[in-house]
Parts: sequence; C-alpha cells; structure tokens
Amino acid sequence: MRLPRGSFVALLALASFALGCAPAASEPVADPEGAAEGTRSPIVGGTPATDYPESVLIDMSQGGYSSSACSGSLIAPQLVLTAGHCVHGFDGFDITAPYANGQQSKGTKAATFDWNNEGEYVDPNQHDVAVIFLDSPIDLPSFPALADKGLQDGAQIVNIGRIQDGNFSNSDLFVSEPIKIESGDGYGFPYDYAATEIIQPGDSGGPDMLPGNPHVIVAVNSGAGGGTEVLARVDLVYDWLQEQIALAGGGGNPDPGGNPDPGGNPDPGGNPDPGGNPDPGGNPDPGGDPGGCGNIDYVGACSGDVLQWCESGYLVEVNCGEFGLSCGFDSCSELYDCLW
Repeated sequence: MRLPRGSFVALLALASFALGCAPAASEPVADPEGAAEGTRSPIVGGTPATDYPESVLIDMSQGGYSSSACSGSLIAPQLVLTAGHCVHGFDGFDITAPYANGQQSKGTKAATFDWNNEGEYVDPNQHDVAVIFLDSPIDLPSFPALADKGLQDGAQIVNIGRIQDGNFSNSDLFVSEPIKIESGDGYGFPYDYAATEIIQPGDSGGPDMLPGNPHVIVAVNSGAGGGTEVLARVDLVYDWLQEQIALAGGGGNPDPGGNPDPGGNPDPGGNPDPGGNPDPGGNPDPGGDPGGCGNIDYVGACSGDVLQWCESGYLVEVNCGEFGLSCGFDSCSELYDCLW
C-alpha cells in the first residue's frame, strides 16, 4: 500500500491547531481540548481504559506554558513511557493516572533513545520512544511488562489514547478493539509496526498492548496518515528501557517471558543504515529509467485527485481518492500532497 509522500504526522495534540502549520514559538497556547476539532479517525468505538491503571494523561509545557498533550503508560513508579516527539523540546510534564485513583505527579526530566526530530512528521530513521522521570512515585499493584521480541504480521494489539470518537479528553483514556499489525518495513518505517489508522492528535505515546493479561506493551502510538498508523516498537529499545527503569529507582515488572515468538520478522534494528533506504514511503521501484519525470519535480503536481512527484529520478503517482483524500498544495510543507 503506497502512502502520500510516505509521511506520517506525529500525533501530539497542539492546543491552537490540529494538523496545520505550527504557531510562532512566541505564542503560548492553551486549552488542548480544541486540538481534536477537524482531525482524523479517532479511537472509534473504544471503551474507557479502566482495566489499564498504568495508562496516563500527559500535559506538556514549554517555559511554564501548557502547550501540548499526549498519552503514555507507567512502566515503573517514577517512570512514564511515551513517544519521543512528546518530550523533545518540552521542559515540563504533568502526569495523571485516572484509573489509579487519579494519582498525579510532575516531571522536568525526560530522555529519548535517539529522537531529535523537530518536524511535524515521524522520522523513519529514528525510534520514536521516550521516558519521563517523575518527581514523586505513582503507586500501582503491578506494572506492565515490555516486549523483548517482535510480533508476527497479523498479530493483534490494542491502542490506548485520550481521543474517543473525535473528542479530546482531559480526564479519561480509551482502549480500542483488537486490531491487526504488520511490520512497518513495507512503509519505509523499519522501527515500527503499521496498522489501520485509528489514532489522532493526543493519542501519541499511548501504549499498544497485547490483549488480555498480563499487560505487555509492544509499542507506543507514533504517527498516522493516509489511513495507516505507525507504532514505535519497544522491543528494539528494550535494553535501553531497562536502563532507564534502573535510573528511575527500579520497580518495573521483569520480562514476562510469555512474549510471542515473532517468527519470520527479523529484527529491523539490524538493517543497514536506515538513512540510506530508498523512498521511505515504501513505494516500489517502478522499474523505469531515471529522468522520466518530464516537467514534474519533487514539489509535485495534481492531476485531478492523482498526486505526482519526482523522487530519485522516478515519477511517483498516488491516487489520493483511494485514501478518501484530495490532491492539493500543502502550504506548510510547500509540496503537493494528499490533503484532508
């Protein structure tokens, strides 16, 4: 399945806009509830995540101003797992565990494995995984385990986040029905799983778990676009996460040992330098000779709802209508793309 420009929007909720251009850095923003208006498919038909006391609401701030919102999960009394783009550039974090008696904590320190992307799109060459260190513990009877092995294509997981049927919540998180995942390799995202899109801004960083008990986190919500979502795998950074749990004082659950054997999916962490992967959109080589783009360049063009652009000397075409989108000029990226 080919996606428009191979781009997945990073799904943190920004208070004054949803999927448009970012406001100027000098403009503090508030009221993240407005971020859900006009956005894409939510966790449709989900139910309150009351059986997941480890799930948390994350409200981020910059310079004392509340600016954005994400989701996450406790993995130790003083450590929250979330997405890398939910911590990069922020200096304050308010954490609420609504299904653990509403316990709250704060954090000013966070760490990412390698995420340093400033853009609005998910970087396929980085692991979108991070942790937040809490100033005071949030106590749970037990904490979720972290997957140390990958999953086979067709395995089922549940998404957890704070958007339900298009509504942003300041008090609840929601869990989806089980959905099937596949390797993100085919989409140019070797460190991710891919699935049908049901997450949107505010769901970023929320845990993706195996259904049932014990609770095992296999990924975190990362980004979405064109009807597909990408989920950042935790098994690829398992050792690093264990180090962070130790730095936070320990208390996380050990490897449950019951993680399914991924079988045929090799660890994409062993792929050659992902920076050299051709066309991260996952589009196959059309087989033509380079130089066949005519007068179309990387900025692209529209022919009705068909998006065309030139990449690496090849003309790439995507029918936006297949994704329920329309071809048009995106003033944020200054590229022609499939737009909502």
